[in-house]
Amino acid sequence: MIGSALPSSKSSADTAASRRGRLVVISGPSGVGKNTIVRGLSARRPFHFSVSATTRPARPGETDGVEYHFLDEEGFSALVRGGLMLEWAEFAGNRYGTPKDQVIERLEAGEDVVLDIEVNGALQVMEAYPDAVSIFVMPPSFEELEARMRGRMDMSEEQIAMRLALAEEQMEAGRRRFRHRVVNEDLNAVVSVIADILEESGPSAGFPILLIAPGGMKSAIPFWDNAPWNPVEHLSRTFRVIAMDQRNAGRSTAPVTAGDSWGCYAADQLGLMDHLGVDRFLVAGMCIGGAYCLGLVEIAPERIAAAALLQPIGLENNRQAFYQMYDGWAEELKPSRPEVPEEAWSAFRENMYGGDFTFNVSREFVRTVTTPLQVLKGDDLYHPAAISREVASLAANAELIEDWKEGDAVPAARRRVLDFLHRHAH
Repeated sequence: MIGSALPSSKSSADTAASRRGRLVVISGPSGVGKNTIVRGLSARRPFHFSVSATTRPARPGETDGVEYHFLDEEGFSALVRGGLMLEWAEFAGNRYGTPKDQVIERLEAGEDVVLDIEVNGALQVMEAYPDAVSIFVMPPSFEELEARMRGRMDMSEEQIAMRLALAEEQMEAGRRRFRHRVVNEDLNAVVSVIADILEESGPSAGFPILLIAPGGMKSAIPFWDNAPWNPVEHLSRTFRVIAMDQRNAGRSTAPVTAGDSWGCYAADQLGLMDHLGVDRFLVAGMCIGGAYCLGLVEIAPERIAAAALLQPIGLENNRQAFYQMYDGWAEELKPSRPEVPEEAWSAFRENMYGGDFTFNVSREFVRTVTTPLQVLKGDDLYHPAAISREVASLAANAELIEDWKEGDAVPAARRRVLDFLHRHAH
């Protein structure tokens, strides 16, 4: 599930400056479609694409500084001698490398940098930058890779044979050395998988935390920008942050049926963590995200190390307000879902907001919860103060933060949240 570009109270420059960018290494055998994947990825999320340097001649249609920096042997050697290459390697009789200055400058400015480089160069970068996000692109089959190579009119039989032999070695390295492996059978599918991988931010070795955004039925990553402080920015410095858009919000889509309920969302959330290979994790959610957190504690308590609930929603003479919020979301979605009958929309609404307490869990359940909880008090129609206080009083291992939204209370509460999460990151 991928975030979308919603209006934000902070500029992208503000967000970038709050953290160091991530280095993303995309590699794979020649002909696997790396360049096409990177172009597709650029339409899904912002990043700086590092243009490699090469000594090979430009092909028809290629432009210096766009596909590659085209250098002669002496120019390339000068960069190597000066220590100005992040990595370099020789491939098919030509040299390829990544100029260091543009990468370092962009990372320090807080931008994510994507390298599309051959395997030997990728291994060099991964050795120097062990926190780099490494993604190896594999073909559907070796036969398909050969067919793709033969589709390139600029390659001789000798070059194809040499590249196929090398591809066998590279694919073995890909299986052993790269953190993520994806199969390029369908372009849209593989771009979506890589975009999911890149929704993670923060050190790869950090303890994982799932962030579930506010926004009601429109819960999506950009809504965190409107919070008193953005946990995506602050937690990514020490945790492995995983953020997501909920189904049919932001850039995430899913079917709509009469049986849809809180359980469908919990299945999506756990499915994302399974997809990323995460077993045990922290979770933090704001608004509807607080209720989602409690749902995860109920369904998979053994996987939740602790949960931070920022002004959780709940029922207190406000059911009609939640129905109206749902109806507004549904009306926006209905034109693109003409196949969904009206009774399905109504049933879905009742499944979501026809319940009691936090709508998805009961008071009786919360009394049994031993998972550490931290509750940041709500104070409005959708986030009643009484619900926050009751959750904190019912759970056996919970603490309540009353003031956290304004003035000096903001950094003080943020420190308490960070301390709470660090204490339970195991």
